[in-house]
Amino acid sequence: ILFWIFIRWSVPRIRTDQILVLGWKKLLPLSLINILIVIFMV
Repeated sequence: ILFWIFIRWSVPRIRTDQILVLGWKKLLPLSLINILIVIFMV
């Protein structure tokens, strides 16, 4: 139980808008680059 309390205190809270920004600005371009790499390899 102390382990979970330590994890909750040390990890900052992630808000919903932060997850959306991460998805649109980081993960979407990475996925498009990944698709292009796969297309060129095949």
